[in-house]
This record gives sequence, C-alpha cells and structure tokens, in this order.
Amino acid sequence: MCQLMFVNSHRVGLNKLISMQLPLEDSRSLNGDGWGIFSKEKGIFKTALNPWATIGFGHRVGEFVADSPVILHVRSASRGTEVKVEFNHPFSTDSLVLAHNGTLDSKEKLVGYDDKLDSEVFLLELDKEFVKGKKKDLVTALKTTMERFTGKFAFLIYDITADKYYAVRGKTADLHIAYLLDYKKEKVGYIINTAKDDLINAVDTALEIAMMLGEKTPVLAVPEELPTESIFLLGNSDVEKVGEIKQGEVVYTSVPYRSSYWPAKRGTGYGYQGLEGAWGDDGYEDVSRPVDRISTAVVAPTTYPSLKLVDDLLAWLNLYGLEINDLDEILYQITGEGILSCMAQDVETVVKYVLAKISCKKQFREQYLSKASWMGQDWLSRIYAKEKFQYPYMLEPKSKYFIKTLDRETEELSKKK
Repeated sequence: MCQLMFVNSHRVGLNKLISMQLPLEDSRSLNGDGWGIFSKEKGIFKTALNPWATIGFGHRVGEFVADSPVILHVRSASRGTEVKVEFNHPFSTDSLVLAHNGTLDSKEKLVGYDDKLDSEVFLLELDKEFVKGKKKDLVTALKTTMERFTGKFAFLIYDITADKYYAVRGKTADLHIAYLLDYKKEKVGYIINTAKDDLINAVDTALEIAMMLGEKTPVLAVPEELPTESIFLLGNSDVEKVGEIKQGEVVYTSVPYRSSYWPAKRGTGYGYQGLEGAWGDDGYEDVSRPVDRISTAVVAPTTYPSLKLVDDLLAWLNLYGLEINDLDEILYQITGEGILSCMAQDVETVVKYVLAKISCKKQFREQYLSKASWMGQDWLSRIYAKEKFQYPYMLEPKSKYFIKTLDRETEELSKKK
C-alpha cells in the first residue's frame, strides 16, 4: 500500500520539516519503492529510491518545498510491477497533477497504455474527460471517469488551470486529516496522510524540531478520518466536501494468485524482504545524479493486527468454510498485498468495509460446504476459472446454478477417483 501526504502549514520552514518527516515515517517499514514530491513553484521530483536510502534526502525535499501546499507520495509497488522512476508518483498532464494510493482496473480495454501504470492510465483518462468540456469541472470529470474503473483509490490532485487542490477518498483507501491550531485554537493549516499513527509521529517530531530552533509552533489536533467516497476541496485552513464518488465493485472470476507472498525484487532493502544487497545495478537510481552503492539494514514492521482482529478473521473464515489461502487471495485482490506483506490498517479496512458485506444465505453456504470440503481447493479453483464464477462463492449471484455445477463436477470427480 502506498502512502499519500499533503502538507499545508503556510510556513516555508514548517512545511520543509513536516515534508521531510512524513515520507521517512511512512516508509519506515514498508512503502520503500520510491518517493515523489510536488509543489507548484518547483514542479515534480521523483526517484525509485527509498527515502531512507536517498543521499541528501532532507536537502532534496527542501529544494522542492515553498510556502504553498506540498503533495508527497511513497510507493509500495504492486506485486509483479517493476520498481523504476517512471512508475513513481506524482504524475502530471498540462492540466492536472495526481498522486494515487490503491489499484485500479479499467472496465473496458484501453489501447495505447501498455507501458503505463494504472495510476497514470487513470490520470490520462481523467484528463481527457476534464479538458473536453469548456467548464473544466474536475468533480464531474472525476465521477464520470471513475464509473469506467474498479478498485481501491485515494487521490491527491492539483488542478493547474484553477490553482486548486483536491483530496479524494474511495471506500477502502484510508485518508486522515489533522489540523494545526494556534494559541486561540483556531485552524491555521492542516496535514493529510494515509496512516494516522505515521501522521502523528512525523508532525510531532517536526514541531519539536521547530521549537528547538526557537520558532513559534502550532499545536497538532487529533487526526480525523476523511469520510469515504467523497471529494474534498482543500482550502487555506480547512477542507470542504464538494462531491461524492462511488468506488466500483470488483468482480473476481478466478483464483490466479496462489500464496506467492514475496515479490521477486522490491529493491528497497527494507521490510519483510530483509537485505536486498546493493543499489545501483538494477535501475534503482536517483533521476538527478548517480548514487553510490550502499548496504541496507533490516527494519522490522511497526504495525500488527490486534488479537481481536485476528479472532474476527478466523471466525469469518470458519463461518464460510474458507481457508487461510482464501483470505490471502481476498486481501491480495483488494489491497494488492498478501497476508504477510499486508499492513494492519489494510486488514482493518478490509474487515470493516469488505468482509462485513460478503455474505450469503445459510442454505447456499451449507450446500457449498458439503461439496467443497470433499472436492478440495485445486478442483474448486478449476471450476471457478472454467465457469467464470465470482470469487469468493458468496458473491456468485447464480447460486442455484453454482450448486448444480458443483453436483455435476462432484460426480465427475468421484468417477476419476
């Protein structure tokens, strides 16, 4: 899961401190496949290096920060996606700048995007919708474009033509906001970040540094979750909801992913992969200058699912007769990461917004379980692929045909045995 950051303190020095601390905190254990930054005065800088491994990281951030708002992004490459500079965020057109957290799929076959990441494909399609109307209404363009895509999303967007910033949150991607308050407890700015705890830790550190330097500093208010499926205009000291946007439901028709937890090459040296070796020979290089070969240390994950969350997951699996590899598949399809590489907050989101809605009638469940326990996972997977049933079985609308198919396949399987 990637992490999005928006820094708006109205003070150059504080913007720099917060913009330096947030990417470091957000990539402390995961999200180490590169980072990027945008300010309207300086434009975009991006690299495939982990912030912790970027030589002169603080200096580079400082070069791109002014008193205007700052958009930042740290990347966690989706499984099977290459780690390279071109795939890092933000992306831009002549009209828009966009940073994305999530994974999107087009409902239709789009031509000419073979070398593009899903986030950039969405931006290019959004840009077409945005510029074709004389009004250039971004809210309408977002809604219209999203109707053609499915998947998880949260966006930070800068409208170049109108000099306006937007935050967009779907159903399953997290976004938190924390306001900066003066001594009168009035809002003087705010910070947006994907992860709540990382936001608190990073901004608290930045404020402490500012105080140590003798600067008057605001107070960080308690972070709040931005409402789901909403579009927000990001103002000077507050945000305004200006529209709603629906997250397209994903239909799964097969089970292609089989518990392959480890990406072949993350290129970060951090997280579950452990030591990756040295930098420089695999294309992970700063876009502005060569980087010396360096070694990296193992950094342990900082978040784990709670015992209650684990109990809830096990209860759900037991109720529907699913195995741990089924949960692995579901997490991968929704978040882009399997069990061992998924962050705790991702799992919590899936439990809250997805698993709670995946259900079926008791009769269907009992009929399925009586067949499935005998057939085995491999045989069931072939049936899903052959008949193009929705996965997991609770989502299949043609439940009677599904059971008839299992009856037929059970009979065939018994003859083979």
